[in-house]
Amino acid sequence: MTTITAKLYDDLMFNLNGGYILPECVLSAIKVLCDEIGYTGSTQQNTYVNQYNANAMAAEKPQKPKDNSEWNSKINRKTGGGSNNNRNGGVSSNDWKLKSGFALTKFAALDNSQQLLGEIRTDMNKLSEKNLLPKLETLKKHVNEIMDSSDSDNDSDGNNEQPSKITKIMDVIYASSVNNKLPLLYSRAYETVYEMYPEEVGAFIEDKLKKHSESMENIIDVSEKDYDKFCEFNLENNTRKNFTTLLCEIAKQGKISTVPIDRITGMLSNLLEQVLAKIDHKIKQKEVEEITENIVLIFASLGKLVEKEKYLPSIQTIVGYKSGEKPGLSSRTKFKYMDLVNL
Repeated sequence: MTTITAKLYDDLMFNLNGGYILPECVLSAIKVLCDEIGYTGSTQQNTYVNQYNANAMAAEKPQKPKDNSEWNSKINRKTGGGSNNNRNGGVSSNDWKLKSGFALTKFAALDNSQQLLGEIRTDMNKLSEKNLLPKLETLKKHVNEIMDSSDSDNDSDGNNEQPSKITKIMDVIYASSVNNKLPLLYSRAYETVYEMYPEEVGAFIEDKLKKHSESMENIIDVSEKDYDKFCEFNLENNTRKNFTTLLCEIAKQGKISTVPIDRITGMLSNLLEQVLAKIDHKIKQKEVEEITENIVLIFASLGKLVEKEKYLPSIQTIVGYKSGEKPGLSSRTKFKYMDLVNL
């Protein structure tokens, strides 16, 4: 058997698998490898060779041939092995493949558009008459940066389930506008982005108008005893009314073609028709009340821009019903129409 250092031999003979003795050809191969890395069997501590000091030690040890076939041939010459070594427990060309060095650590790329959306959200929630102009200028800048970013959003292919960049921007502005009662200021924010991307913002508003109209249907009162649902119910009602007021303000400014005055007056006519159709049903009482709230807001917001005479017949019809005559018409709701007559 090829001579091997006593220490390495003891390690191999008695410390592996309870004293199992490795085959002669394997021990010979290990000896070759020890020679290649400069291991002499000394009892002194060996210098650990890694990728940091490998270059410094390269001149002191033989270099491994670059080609795997040359490496295997060298082992076969020293161990007396050949092609039969694989069958006899010898060295296979696949057994000595080198592992790569350090794997590069991959860090998630920072999504700058998310940071910019956060800044837009902060600005929109802090909007005031004093800071309106500088905030709108910052909004323009952020919108351009987001739209020019090369993130994973696809705005035009229609196959991406994720919202487009412009939708994300408008969702932020929308959330602030329906949570804060500052319709004039937020109408300016809508106009700012609309001037930059009229088609996209117009489509966004159309979608919100559709959902706004649908939200007027099947409004069912929620008991205060169910606190969470009651709070959610009130939030939905406030969102609906704040958006109605915002639409009126956008129409008054006349800078967004999607929301002209006649579109709002058309909405008003439709809401009055719904009230007249639903007051016959007790279950619709809360729905009638919420629709009426939005009708009152339209009259109050548009003022003289609404031809009141056009809607007086419907309003007077509602006011003319006796108390309890229409189960879906509460006394409180009826009084609101009486106020409209005298408006």
